[in-house]
Amino acid sequence: MGGSASTPSRRQQHPNGRMKVPVPPESPSPKDSLRPVRPPLLSRKSTVMCVGQPKLVPDNSSPSYFILTGDIGGTNSRLTLHEVGRHETVTQGGPMPGVSVFHKEYLNCNYPTFQDLLKTFFAEAPARTQAVVPAAACFAVAGPVDGNAVAFTNRAGWVIDGNELQDSLQIPHIRLINDFVANGYGLLTLSEKETVTLQQGTPKVGAPIACLGAGTGLGECYLTCKDGVYDCWPSEGGHAEFAPRGELQIRLLHFLMAKFKATHRVSLERIVSGKGLVNVYEFLRKEFPEKANAAVDQELQAAGDLGGRVVASNAGHDDLCRQAMHIMIDVYGSEAGTVALKWLPFGGLYIAGGLAPKNLSYFTNSDLFMNSLMDKGRVTPALKQVPIKIVLAENIGQRGALLMAVRALEKMTQDDGRAFLEPSVGFAGEGPNVALKRQLTIVDDPTASDLKGQDQPYAVGNTPSIGTDTEDAIETIRL
Repeated sequence: MGGSASTPSRRQQHPNGRMKVPVPPESPSPKDSLRPVRPPLLSRKSTVMCVGQPKLVPDNSSPSYFILTGDIGGTNSRLTLHEVGRHETVTQGGPMPGVSVFHKEYLNCNYPTFQDLLKTFFAEAPARTQAVVPAAACFAVAGPVDGNAVAFTNRAGWVIDGNELQDSLQIPHIRLINDFVANGYGLLTLSEKETVTLQQGTPKVGAPIACLGAGTGLGECYLTCKDGVYDCWPSEGGHAEFAPRGELQIRLLHFLMAKFKATHRVSLERIVSGKGLVNVYEFLRKEFPEKANAAVDQELQAAGDLGGRVVASNAGHDDLCRQAMHIMIDVYGSEAGTVALKWLPFGGLYIAGGLAPKNLSYFTNSDLFMNSLMDKGRVTPALKQVPIKIVLAENIGQRGALLMAVRALEKMTQDDGRAFLEPSVGFAGEGPNVALKRQLTIVDDPTASDLKGQDQPYAVGNTPSIGTDTEDAIETIRL
């Protein structure tokens, strides 16, 4: 950064973990050093180019805002445009703010890039949404988020970079979060009628919350509370080692090790997921060939990646399918107990994902799941205090993305609207990602001429003066 004596250290750390912005020589105040340099307020007449069209930029005087959310999987993208009132907010367990004004699902294979898909979505949106840029966007994506970006391994050319989208679409705030982290935030929107209680426990206000959910895979996350606000943190616990429970499951472990050419381990997801259920069925069919049902075998062959549904739907009358379900539920319960041991979620342990609500009787009419969960030896009494619930709602990921976008909007509107020009706020739970700079290019703004040429890092049309290291000049703001 030039090596001058007045230049502060590259990565000054605040006690609360936030990144400090370098202290300008003319403003050495410690208080000022904790905040980004603020740009002038954009007027409502400011116009930017978004997907090739001039659009107005929202500001703090707007009575309502458009928010874009998305559930972006490997095969499909589900996008929703919401209109949220200026003073609407999110309350835990309360109704979600705003109303959905446009929703559409797209096949990813029809679009060379995600940006092409977004252009189609904006073009098809209602006319009344066309004139104004969305104030914020949050996309829940199927994959690990690194640096506010994700690359889809099953779709060549699909790299979604939130910071690049901010620059190209001119949306003031865009954030990507892992799809199961979105599920974790979605838990905060649940009402009692959207859950089934397996154990009442002794809920503690502000205690950690944990979530695991089996569907296509096995996802896990946990939430912590600070000053009454929960943040969600990612986990790859679904890929932890499968620990067999009994002789039959030991043989299952050896079967899976041979199938996946593993030398010493297989992950839980190989059992506790839709595809995992098929793996268990295949093991049982090999162990007990005399019980094989040709009709079930034909269904499985035709089902492809949806074989788990075949096993579950035949469990009522086929011995191997029923036994496969019991093994999977037993392992699922054991892992749920392990999650409870790791995070002691006295704020609640939630079982999400599609598998549990679609096979609810295995959880509510049988003790198998809870017995496995509680089988933790000397520490079992502690787990009896944990509230345990099954999530019935199927859209908690989309709701979690909306919650995070609304939080970002609240942050922007609470600061006299100036945050509409600040760097994107960062979300907790995403590792060492520092929000990168973005720049709004004003097309037709009567106030723009007053800003040009001013020596301000975030003035209209200027590139932030951040030297060679973006982290030197940007604070990751905790929501």
